[in-house]
Amino acid sequence: MLKNYNWIDNMDSYRLYLDGEFYGEGDLDYIHQLITEYMLIRGIYSKEKVEFKILKSDD
Repeated sequence: MLKNYNWIDNMDSYRLYLDGEFYGEGDLDYIHQLITEYMLIRGIYSKEKVEFKILKSDD
C-alpha cells in the first residue's frame, strides 16, 4: 500500500489519532490498516464525521 508516495518513508513510525485521541502507532502500512478497519466498522457506530490525524513519531 501507499507505494505512490515516494516522499513518505514507510520504514518510519507514525502515530494515528482519531478525533483527537491516540488510536495506534506503526509504519504506514499498519496505519493504513487501522484506518481501513475503522472505516469498515464505522457503519456500526453511525458516526457522521470522524477526523484522522497522522504524525511522524519522534523516537
